[in-house]
Amino acid sequence: LLLLLLLLLIINIFCTCATSRIISKQSNPTMVTVAYSALTELRPNRSLRVQCILIGAKTMAETSMNLVCVHGTMGSYKQFEGLWQPLSDEVAKRSSGNKTTAAKNGIAVWMLDTMGCGTTPAPKPFKASDCADMEIESDIHAMITSKVDATKPIVFLGHSYGPQTILKLVRDFQIKSVAGFIFCNTGLQGTHENIMNG
Repeated sequence: LLLLLLLLLIINIFCTCATSRIISKQSNPTMVTVAYSALTELRPNRSLRVQCILIGAKTMAETSMNLVCVHGTMGSYKQFEGLWQPLSDEVAKRSSGNKTTAAKNGIAVWMLDTMGCGTTPAPKPFKASDCADMEIESDIHAMITSKVDATKPIVFLGHSYGPQTILKLVRDFQIKSVAGFIFCNTGLQGTHENIMNG
């Protein structure tokens, strides 16, 4: 039930505020913590900016799920920033008055800027193949295997070209802990099974 509510909340927030980074000054200043932010060598000669935000939690141990965000072509993980405070407010609302529930409702949000996008520098010398789909998928997979606690469910949030990357990633790397997908402003049509298979 929490996953379904999370999915609906993110869809609502993202679709209405995708390009807005305005966080209401009237929002409760609930818990949004930067747990990790660094240029990280995920694979040999592939250093990317990786960031993890904890929502409704102070430590990774207080999280019950992962949200992995994948931006579109020439995007940045910063496009997802407008989600954090409303999502934190929702987690706090569902956890209010119940410390046991609060300890189980935290979300670890993982993001990266793909090669040459956002705060990830382009490799030198640059080759078009550095940004090929399989390279991006491999980078995200490396982030998941080296940083994300995959014993907890993973929900993927993709924007624009991000959903295509996510579906191919899940198919090609057989990621088992997937709990759901949220796709916004994408050109994909059909079911995710059809897209993943062809």
